Amino acid sequence: MSKQQYIGFLSMKSVYYRLKNGTKEVPKSVIFREEAARKNNLIPCYFLFSHLSGSQDHITALVNENGVYQEKRIPVPRVIYNLEWTSPIREKIIKRLTQKGIKVFNEINILRKYKFQKILEANPEFHRYLPETKIGNLKNLKEMMQKYTQLILKPDNGIIGKGILKLQKVNKKDWCLSYKAREGKRRYWKEITFQDTIPEMLQQTLENNVYLIQNLLPLATYQGSPFDFRVSTQKNGSGNWEVSAIIGKVAREGTFLTNIEQGASAYTLDELMKEYPHLNADQLRKQITSLAIKIANLYSKHVPHPADLGFDIAITPQGDLYYIECNFISAYSGFTIRNGVLLHEEWKAVFTNPIDYARYLLDNETNSKNK
Repeated sequence: MSKQQYIGFLSMKSVYYRLKNGTKEVPKSVIFREEAARKNNLIPCYFLFSHLSGSQDHITALVNENGVYQEKRIPVPRVIYNLEWTSPIREKIIKRLTQKGIKVFNEINILRKYKFQKILEANPEFHRYLPETKIGNLKNLKEMMQKYTQLILKPDNGIIGKGILKLQKVNKKDWCLSYKAREGKRRYWKEITFQDTIPEMLQQTLENNVYLIQNLLPLATYQGSPFDFRVSTQKNGSGNWEVSAIIGKVAREGTFLTNIEQGASAYTLDELMKEYPHLNADQLRKQITSLAIKIANLYSKHVPHPADLGFDIAITPQGDLYYIECNFISAYSGFTIRNGVLLHEEWKAVFTNPIDYARYLLDNETNSKNK
């Protein structure tokens, strides 16, 4: 049997203090990961970036002892699963840890979307899966408006659908810009109709931020709402990439954003494909899986120790696949759990596969030392 060792979780503050204070129910995601840890003879412990310097040998961490999470002083775990956003300062801490031989997977998880778009564009194998993408400036915007009748504009480093704008040609002369405005605490969709002169709001957005411009893909729909897939692609207990789950994200009625945080709902691939009997669900699953693993293998050459990637893959009504973007911290709880209940048993693997991978890393380290 494998030696019992710690697995470290670099956690978000909200999760850490929820466990520490014990005033709320333990999140299902934590329960699933701890079940997988016990199966792998691992002791889960939780800490924050503020607990780390990168050079210490011991750390204060939360450990579950008889159902109560208590802070205790323990050796820095040999394997750490990063579930918190990184920054240049935090990346330096991780680098110091890795120099000491500690394995941190998902070292970097704040990414520039355009960087990874260019990685794919440099490989002809992926060209058929890519929407046309340009850096957001007025020159590129006008060029794209000449070519397409619908465009999406999104922040290069945006998350959870924030800051996304939509441009749509409504007739021969008029364009409509849709964006989220704020009134007090309320956020609502606002529209500006224009012809030749780009609205000042849009000009300022492009001047003051790094945005990407893409042709809006003709997404397949479910009950009238567009959807895409979050494809959870993770390292498994054999150290290989595996698609743990394919989760359909259906936009809220009347909107175009498929982000769960923007009100979208989660469905299985099989449920969504019922509206497309001309497409074979099993064959589609194989195609999505193959594409995701190829992209993961490619990204592994450009990112330090990725092991948990969430690809957004779009599908057209004809069954054509398109890569939208890569996420390094997937809000799996939002996709897979509702009111404390796992929606589909097959999605549980998104929480357990990375723990199996941690066991693989520890065993591999032990075997290397014994050679």
